Amino acid sequence: MSELKIGIVGYHYYTGLGNLIKWYKKFLPITHHFVIKIPGIDIEEYDKNETMNIKEFMMNFSRDEFKAHLEEIKDEINTLMIIETPFNFGILEAAHDLGIKVVVVPMVDALSLSKWNPYIDFIDAFLCPTNICYDIYKAVFNSKVIYLPYPIDTNYFNYGKNNIYDEGGQVLDNKHFFLHNQGNGGAHWRKGTEQIYFAYKDLTSKKEITAKTLIRRQPDLHPTYLIPNDVDEITQVEIKYKEPRDLYRDGNVYIAPSKREGLGLPILEAMSVGYPVITTDAPPMNEYITDKRCLIKVIEKHEVPTGDVYKYILSLDDLKEKMKFMIELSRIELGSIGFSNRRKIEEHYSWKVLLPRYIYYLEKVLK
Repeated sequence: MSELKIGIVGYHYYTGLGNLIKWYKKFLPITHHFVIKIPGIDIEEYDKNETMNIKEFMMNFSRDEFKAHLEEIKDEINTLMIIETPFNFGILEAAHDLGIKVVVVPMVDALSLSKWNPYIDFIDAFLCPTNICYDIYKAVFNSKVIYLPYPIDTNYFNYGKNNIYDEGGQVLDNKHFFLHNQGNGGAHWRKGTEQIYFAYKDLTSKKEITAKTLIRRQPDLHPTYLIPNDVDEITQVEIKYKEPRDLYRDGNVYIAPSKREGLGLPILEAMSVGYPVITTDAPPMNEYITDKRCLIKVIEKHEVPTGDVYKYILSLDDLKEKMKFMIELSRIELGSIGFSNRRKIEEHYSWKVLLPRYIYYLEKVLK
């Protein structure tokens, strides 16, 4: 059988999905990265930390130009792996025409399944990273659909190598109790940041809590995405980090009241470093967090024009109850929840567990 040689299509490292590419490139036999350009970021910015010898910027290619380029490198690539969407769907046919296998890792919040229908003959497999994705795609594309969770590098997002716990595994008394990352790109409205603000504003005005929260937000957010600065217990800072794991510091409980997710990557990463996590009782969030004490009730759900999952409206009262519940726990109880989260990642969502499955299915497609 031929050796796997993968060309990966996706963002660079300035978004959550871009960081997915980073780990795929670390663990899988990837020879080419076809970068989808993020609007507003100069192409030169992409090269600063790039260690691959081969860099391409797919958004510059038409279908025919992409096909011509693939012909030039056909000995270096036999599988095209697309993360979320290629935007330029013509590349699917271009790869297929050259005998290159096409594998898609879909995100159910970003792109409706119907968008793939006209190109299904050019797609060899869908690797669905969540159960909700698998159920939706399996019902339509059947044998081409595989459930394969996205793996976390547990050595990098390492339990204990942060400032949550001391050397004995006891939860530290951090300045901020809750931690929340607001997200990038179109993710601001999805992450539920304003829900945290409204919950805090109410709880602190009634003097029901005094614990502080740290909210990290992307630089230069549009004013409509900013929450007010009138709650003393909430600290807002712009994200300035060199390493993704630096997002998961300075707190004891990670709070993610998401209205909609395709993958929920911050939840997985926070679990890996040992955070207790409060999140939404809806898929895919409740695929990872199953402890009802940590899940916020949904009171409404609405269809959204893009993607195949609902936008969920959360109970603000239940969010407040979950926050108070966490604050009232002992440090030992918090540590126990965090440790259980870490263990779940190690056993079900780590590269150590999932890499053999990735190789097995990718080689099976290549046959």
